[in-house]
Amino acid sequence: MVGSMDIATRKLRYTKPYSVEASRPYGIEEAPDGTVWIAHFGTNMISEVDPETMAVTEYKVPAEDALPRRITVLRNGDVYYGDFARSTPGLVRSGEGFVKEWAFPKGDIEAAPYLRVFPISSPICKLQTFL
Repeated sequence: MVGSMDIATRKLRYTKPYSVEASRPYGIEEAPDGTVWIAHFGTNMISEVDPETMAVTEYKVPAEDALPRRITVLRNGDVYYGDFARSTPGLVRSGEGFVKEWAFPKGDIEAAPYLRVFPISSPICKLQTFL
């Protein structure tokens, strides 16, 4: 569950941020606008939760065998993820969904399980992995 609490009233609101039971929410990050992003390590999905309405939007990474694990949200709202299964970084945008993935150069680097994207200065990011 993902939720929020009104400190003054102590009222709790929450939602189930996935439609697939095997989702295994793993990477959870808050965007500058308050939107919550969740990588679902048990599926090929990333969810966006609207903090005002608690509405959930699910975005599929096109590869059926993808397992997004770690995410990073930039100041402009772009969401970068590291795919555990395929050692591939990718980009998702609110309202657009999946945008792009980048393959490592020939002689692939085995980055799983610790591939993560970090912002340096927009639009430049660095990839971190432990081999």
